[in-house]
Amino acid sequence: QHVSPSRKRPVADIPTSALSMHVQIEILYDAQVIGSADLSRLDPPMGVAVGNLHPGVAYDRLRHATDIEDRENPCARAEKLSARTADGGTIDCMAITVGDYSDALGEIEVTVIGIPYPAYEAYFGDHPHYKDYYRTS
Repeated sequence: QHVSPSRKRPVADIPTSALSMHVQIEILYDAQVIGSADLSRLDPPMGVAVGNLHPGVAYDRLRHATDIEDRENPCARAEKLSARTADGGTIDCMAITVGDYSDALGEIEVTVIGIPYPAYEAYFGDHPHYKDYYRTS
């Protein structure tokens, strides 16, 4: 069984509630919850998952968004962003970005980059994008 260093538990222990077409996560900045997201758009070979951020009361676009209206935000520190599942398990990944397009599009997007295998498959193996890419049924 693979054990992710940040999760400190086997991937097989990922709760079945996380195994769906939309993985519900919380986004944290410096260990404070700034919002939640449903990861529903995937790029399987890159281990990437994308969803809309539902900002919480602590969210501050100037402090937390890595991109604002398609411009890099030098105030945000991407290394302080992290993600966890609804049950509190940390999602092991290479990086997280928050793109705030609330002025132009009315949405805020979160991208979780580099989720390693087999965790990625455990989270998204039943998702149509994953199945289409790997031609599984």
